[in-house]
Order: sequence, then C-alpha cells, then structure tokens
Amino acid sequence: MKTIKQRKEKIDEVRKSLTRPLDTAKKTIMDFFRPAENKLAEAENEMQKTILEYRAEERRKAEEEARKVAEEARKKQEELARIQKEQEEAEMMGDTATVENLEMQKTVVATTAEVATVTTKEEPKLSGVAEVKRWKAIVTDKMALIKHIAQTGQLENLIEFSNKELNALATATKGTISVPGIEFKAEKTLSVRN
Repeated sequence: MKTIKQRKEKIDEVRKSLTRPLDTAKKTIMDFFRPAENKLAEAENEMQKTILEYRAEERRKAEEEARKVAEEARKKQEELARIQKEQEEAEMMGDTATVENLEMQKTVVATTAEVATVTTKEEPKLSGVAEVKRWKAIVTDKMALIKHIAQTGQLENLIEFSNKELNALATATKGTISVPGIEFKAEKTLSVRN
C-alpha cells in the first residue's frame, strides 16, 4: 500500500513538473490580455446602457406625444358632437344660415383633427444591434418558495443542495441528528502515511 502511494506521488510530481510551465505561460498570456478585455467589456456595457437609456427616453417621448394627440382627437370629437347637436337644433328651427355656418365649422374641425394626427417616429436602426429582453428571477422569500414546492410538488428542480454543506453537517454531527429527507452514512477509507 505504501509503495503504491509513493509511486502515485512520484507520478504526480513528474506530471506537475511538466504542466507547471504550461500553466504559468497560460496565466501570463491571460494576465497580458485581461486589462484590454476588461476595458472593452466596460466600454461595451456603458454603450449598451447609453443606447437602452436613449431608446427608453425616445419611447417615453413618443408615448407622451401619442397621449397628447389622443387627447386632442378626443376634444375635436367633443367639438364635432357639439356642432352636430347645434346643427340639428338649427335644422329643427329652420335656420338654414346657421346650419350652413355650422356645416363649415364641422368641416374645419374635422380637417384640423385629421392634420393633428402624428405619424410615429421610427427609432434609428443600428446595424447588427437588437434590443433583447432577458427575464431573470430572484428568490425574495426562500421559505415561501420551499413551502410552495412542498405543497404543490412543482418546480422541484429549483431546489439545489450543497453537498459541501451537507457533508460538513454530517462530519460535525457524525450522523447523530435526524433530518427529514437526509440520510447520513459513513464511508470507510484508508489513510496511508509515508
């Protein structure tokens, strides 16, 4: 057993003596490029943030403009309804001059209502750039999530256990405690010293 252990250690030493220079060279190359990569990533993130903020502001302006146009159209419709009502009353009274005057007013109001409609401004297109929505989830109440999973049996795949933490618990308690859903067991191995 001792001989096997010694040979294993010797092979490991030779392997490390061959791979250590490669690891060092790789680390040197990675360290050389890291500052440039970090600066470029930072610049890219800043540019993305600026573009997204710009687009959000442009959408907000377009929505505000659309709201104003809709409000103006609503007012014009109310004015047209008022003129129509006055025109009908004038017709009932036989006042043709007022009817003609109100008809001209309706035409003017309807024309200005058509002119007031605004065409939406298209966002400028950036070649090779698309806005993508990525959804993320954040656990805000771990116990509520665990209760939901326990009650419904759904989303069990969201629960992930840390074997490192479980093994530390097993080592600390030597399996003397009982935890539902966890089985403690000891595995025997040999410890060989040189």
